[in-house]
Amino acid sequence: MPKKHRKIRVGSSAWAEQKERDKLWYASQSKSKSSSSSNNKKRYRTDFQDESEERAEDNRRRARADWERKNRDRQQSQEQSQEQSQKQSQPQQIYSITSLAVLGLTRSATIADIKRAYHRLALLYHPDKNPHPSAAERMKKINTAYSDLINK
Repeated sequence: MPKKHRKIRVGSSAWAEQKERDKLWYASQSKSKSSSSSNNKKRYRTDFQDESEERAEDNRRRARADWERKNRDRQQSQEQSQEQSQKQSQPQQIYSITSLAVLGLTRSATIADIKRAYHRLALLYHPDKNPHPSAAERMKKINTAYSDLINK
């Protein structure tokens, strides 16, 4: 059972004795602290350095994990966008081979490719631009092929 502390009246002889004992105790504590403080400081510095190195290593690990995660996400998004672009570039409908052949295209042609080919051929074979007699007939074939492909 712990010893019960007795209240000491201020100004009494017991109070003065206690005050002297406290002074001696504090003085002995400060001497022991000052002698071991140099050792403590060195130990504290090394502990701090070890902790800071550990923190730095943790930060490097976290940064590396973040970088890898961002890289992985970026690659996945690029793959998804490539898949979407491939889906969009593939023709939605099956075009007639004769109409594609008139425009000089293959089966994997997109709508943008069809329009581009039509405008290129229209500039070449339009009767106002080309005075050759077969240009008008060729332009009619190009118009029908284009309308067949676009309206499907």
